[in-house]
Amino acid sequence: MKDKRQFIWAEKIVQLMQQNPPALLNKVDQIVFIPSHPLRRFQRGFNPAEWIARELSRAFAIPLATNALIKGSGKDQRQLNRQQRRVNLQNSLRKGSAQLTGQHILIIDDVMTTGATLDVAASLLKQQGAHLVGAWVFARTPKYDFSNSRP
Repeated sequence: MKDKRQFIWAEKIVQLMQQNPPALLNKVDQIVFIPSHPLRRFQRGFNPAEWIARELSRAFAIPLATNALIKGSGKDQRQLNRQQRRVNLQNSLRKGSAQLTGQHILIIDDVMTTGATLDVAASLLKQQGAHLVGAWVFARTPKYDFSNSRP
């Protein structure tokens, strides 16, 4: 979906997420998405998390805060471990200008790998006044069990 612009998969992801919403979705004041770096967005032609968030925002009639997080320059995180991701995000993910005081915010992302992005994003949203921040992702990459690996 992400790198080959397979929107059919984005539509399926949204359908599956709509069928399995979080328990407290009715308490959410605004939806926020993890932004893409402008160059990556240009290369792909879209931001997968934003596309999913817009569709879920419409489906559940929850406002979408498009100015809550800003993505600056940083490395592609696909090959980075949790600590490297946190350092990378401290340089590349910044708080935006959204008015979130006292609100319950739900972050939408397509995939959670280590949780570092969501952790940093939640912290930035709380700096903007959010009272409670949750996350709803479509997929979680499995943790690798090094104890069962063979040489």
